Amino acid sequence: MASTKDEQLKEAYSHLSKVQLRKITAFYQEVVSACEMLAQEAKVNRKPKAKKAVPAEKIVAKLKYKKADEPLKLVSINPADILGAKELWTYNTKSRKLGKYVAEEFQDLGIKGTTITGFSEPKSVQKTLRKPADQLKEFKAAGKVVLRKFLEDINAVDTRMNGRINEDIILLKIA
Repeated sequence: MASTKDEQLKEAYSHLSKVQLRKITAFYQEVVSACEMLAQEAKVNRKPKAKKAVPAEKIVAKLKYKKADEPLKLVSINPADILGAKELWTYNTKSRKLGKYVAEEFQDLGIKGTTITGFSEPKSVQKTLRKPADQLKEFKAAGKVVLRKFLEDINAVDTRMNGRINEDIILLKIA
């Protein structure tokens, strides 16, 4: 305070003694440090920005699948319905393979690009159909209970699913 050359400042504080000035300075420094501490605490306790949910249509936008197949009279379901499903039935028109994706325990099926995510590899299998027209007609008529054993009744070798969906695959059903 003594080294200050500002006359107005000297006049403003002239009624205080040097001890009082030191106490006021210490008080102001304490107030400033308390404010800085509160600011730091607010930074630490700040709630992270909540991520917006991506619309289902945008997630499935890049998924390539066959919309319909004339000879077998099959039509694909809406791919947005796959998100959150526990089971997905597919049919590959090129290789005549009927497949079933089963979600991992405590998870749902998802989509990333052209890949199905969150499925259990050992439980998800596909089989080649010998008479696709007859077997797919039977598949369409089958209910949920009949579908549980549908793949087991087909006499063919189990093949593991890889998660990829291409332009030859029809999305038949979800459960």
